[in-house]
Amino acid sequence: MKIKGHNINDVPNILRRKLYLSSAFVKRPESQNAVISDLFVWRSDKSWDTYFELLDIYGLITCDLDNSTHRDSIFEFFNRDGEFLFEKVISGNNFARNTVYIKNLLDNSGIDKQTLGDFGTFSVFHSIDKSLDFESSLTDRGYCGYEHSGSNFRGYVHGNFDAISKFENKLELLMGYGKLYQSYNLQHILTGPSTYEIALVNPTDKQQSVKVKIITLESEIYEKYSIPSRGLQVIKVKVLDNQTSRVKIISKMFMARPTVFRYTSNSMDVFHG
Repeated sequence: MKIKGHNINDVPNILRRKLYLSSAFVKRPESQNAVISDLFVWRSDKSWDTYFELLDIYGLITCDLDNSTHRDSIFEFFNRDGEFLFEKVISGNNFARNTVYIKNLLDNSGIDKQTLGDFGTFSVFHSIDKSLDFESSLTDRGYCGYEHSGSNFRGYVHGNFDAISKFENKLELLMGYGKLYQSYNLQHILTGPSTYEIALVNPTDKQQSVKVKIITLESEIYEKYSIPSRGLQVIKVKVLDNQTSRVKIISKMFMARPTVFRYTSNSMDVFHG
């Protein structure tokens, strides 16, 4: 039996997909003149330092790097609960690429360490000379570098989403979410001996409930979290020698894709899960 061309056995899955995709995966900004950024992960404590590779994206797109000194970039910082911390404007210079040491911005913000915390999110919004063609918005999903204490090198990872836009000092969250819970399987098997720290950002405009399932050959562990809008949860998983684990993230977010930090006594890595 078929209903409007569909096999009746497929109807439950079709309805589930329609409910899950009940809103836009990514919203269009309210203004075409808005600029867009990811919600990048910042970490600053005795174990981790964060760097950001700042590019004159508008100059690169328009082949106008000669005027980079006339363009600014606005860094907006949020704490682990998504609360606004401070804004820092970085003026352009004669270099198309600059490495920004995030710790310097945090230390010079005038905010005490307890209020800042050890991790959070930040966005980077670029000034533009005029609107881009083809109803496009300038977006920064660039590269963050992370350095683990004693490693003397950095691991880099690029941005995830068109998460947040800014127009005339108004911020707008762009990522959608569904009505049903869905599972996201971490695209990596955790191997030991090592420690993993799974950094999950909430790029939606609503607090999200998340269940994390850690699976080994011997057991399954469930942990529940509530992540505020623009906020961040870091989940630590220790994997013993000769052990492997799988991680499943269950939420209403369309793609709960985390940034994963892995380190051992003599190595570190960072990547998207």
